Amino acid sequence: MKTTTYFKLYCIIAAISTITSTTNADDEFHWTSWTFPTSQTASTNAPGYGSVEVSVQGVATSTSPFAIQFDDVPFTPTNAESVGAGNAIFNQNWATLIDFSSVSDSSGLILGLGNFGHGTIDYPGYRLTGFDILGAPMELTGFTQIESSFDHTWLSPGVVEFNDDVTLNPATGDFSVTTTPGLNDNNSDILLLSLPGGVGQLSIDTIGPTGGDTLNILVAVAFILGDINGDGIVNLLDVGPFVSAITTGTFIPAADINMDGQVNLLDVAGFVDLLTGP
Repeated sequence: MKTTTYFKLYCIIAAISTITSTTNADDEFHWTSWTFPTSQTASTNAPGYGSVEVSVQGVATSTSPFAIQFDDVPFTPTNAESVGAGNAIFNQNWATLIDFSSVSDSSGLILGLGNFGHGTIDYPGYRLTGFDILGAPMELTGFTQIESSFDHTWLSPGVVEFNDDVTLNPATGDFSVTTTPGLNDNNSDILLLSLPGGVGQLSIDTIGPTGGDTLNILVAVAFILGDINGDGIVNLLDVGPFVSAITTGTFIPAADINMDGQVNLLDVAGFVDLLTGP
């Protein structure tokens, strides 16, 4: 009975969508959710990629959940979960490790990094070092920064707005922050990096002993809503994979049309709209 129902669903969607051939859509981000197995670790699962692990090293360092809202950005959704990687002791070196060893292929995975303390002698800066899946040092020239850095607001714990620009120097791995007066002038924006393939681990280290600080780390999967087969357009070729996702209960971000975190019959009407829209 279930198979018959989904076959009918496939036929209905295909029949309706024959009035158009292709629909272009805007990029979306699926921000992943985090769990915190210990006070110094965090873990997330990126659909289609695998798990990403975060850990902090140093005395009185910790990981905790931070809710982020991006402000005036070209992507959706603008609310995201992040890891707050924190250091509570002044005048110490500390590090944050991001492990991609369980990721099948890191190519195209989106990594958000930011909220770097800056502007005083207490914050000499941070440096990013990359290692490939074999543990060998990795050049950062293949890490693509998505546009400029993005203003953001901490929604919890506490509401704080940030707008100081940050960039990554791929030759040195150093993060450079430029103060934009008006909001919080002690911490940076968040930059988004599209990763190349073969990333095994990233390490964010203090350049010198630093004051207390909390960095934000986010992971996202970029997709085009409705482009289930990932060929860059929304058309009849996406109908089969869409019905398959519903049938199997497989979560594919591009198939979650109403963005409620599930792929089910509630996504059908929106999918048809994408197929038949302008």
